[in-house]
Amino acid sequence: PEVANFEEGEAGNPEEKSCVLDDYPRSMGGGPTADLVSGQLVACYGPMCEIYNGGEWNRLVATRETRFYHTSAVNGDRILLIGGLSRSTEWIPVDGSPSQPGPFEVRHGQNHCTVQLSPDTIVVTGGFESEEYVTEYKLTGDATETALTSMKYGGRSYHACAAYMDGGGNQVIL
Repeated sequence: PEVANFEEGEAGNPEEKSCVLDDYPRSMGGGPTADLVSGQLVACYGPMCEIYNGGEWNRLVATRETRFYHTSAVNGDRILLIGGLSRSTEWIPVDGSPSQPGPFEVRHGQNHCTVQLSPDTIVVTGGFESEEYVTEYKLTGDATETALTSMKYGGRSYHACAAYMDGGGNQVIL
């Protein structure tokens, strides 16, 4: 199914596309997530996740927990919702089947940040009452949790994070 209307990029390059969507139909002021999963755009906030299909937003599934100030990661054809007001995680399949419990309880409080390093590995940083924490989680298999070196110079909450490869081939997390 088509996700949205795509237009050719500004320079006329057919490889560069831009997407124009109508405004989202409801308020999402408390830290929503949006993910592209199997070619489908999915937004999760509060008690539900919605999917953009056929030019409109439709209810996909109710969440197990009400999600505000959470993060997400994509693994295959499902989304992992991570923490927020609770420390739980849950899987959201894009086929419309019910939410399933996630593989771990996150040790980070709300307003943390998540970087996805690979389809099955994430790093979570900071959060309310966990500002200095940095934790690696495996999403599949035994779903291991590995505490990493704490952040220097205080911690973070309500922050952005990202990962990139430096000139030496090392992965750097910001």
